[in-house]
Amino acid sequence: MITYQKQFKEQYESNIYSGIKETLVLAYLTENFDFAENGVALLEKAFIDLYYAITRNEYPLSLQELVRIYLNLVRLGNIDTKKLISIASKRSIQFDIRYIVESKYITEEAENFVNIMKNEGLK
Repeated sequence: MITYQKQFKEQYESNIYSGIKETLVLAYLTENFDFAENGVALLEKAFIDLYYAITRNEYPLSLQELVRIYLNLVRLGNIDTKKLISIASKRSIQFDIRYIVESKYITEEAENFVNIMKNEGLK
């Protein structure tokens, strides 16, 4: 599977840099069709897969673009955050997704606390 990812990344980058405006689709072979309807992933599953591909498999899409996608899904009310976290747990990224989903509820004091805790842990 790594070979396919590398080939896809190279093809994607080649097309982007050459100005080709073709639609590219990222597809991974899977035997897991949880969170799918009629063989198509639910929106939450698709987002988790995309997040995972970008943050873990170096899929060439910027985090800024991923943030825009997420904010649009939230703004339009198209995403179930509880389902998102549940699906994320299957990929072992539930802490990332919970942090993202609940970020608007985190106080500045808590963020400062965590930053200090991270810095203290490095000493």
